[in-house]
Amino acid sequence: MSRSREEKRNRILQAAISVFARKGFFHAKVSEIAQEAGVADGTIYLYFQNKDHLLISIFEEKMDTIIRRFRAQIEPLDDAATKLHMFIRMHAELVI
Repeated sequence: MSRSREEKRNRILQAAISVFARKGFFHAKVSEIAQEAGVADGTIYLYFQNKDHLLISIFEEKMDTIIRRFRAQIEPLDDAATKLHMFIRMHAELVI
């Protein structure tokens, strides 16, 4: 994906996060997401099949970021107990 396509996709994802947070998933409209992202309504469908797919993509991207961060912190550690302690601490920081 070209850099400009990736940037536009990221703008759409960020706009969706904002609109979903403000209005809730079921009340959010694709047109509102498009407006906030600064794209035409139809552009959303070039990147995502529908609003459900957009929500799933947000989850996948955020989880991928979290998993990479966890791995980066845990993999260098030597023993299992230390790794488990770090995992628990990082997990707690996410949910608290």
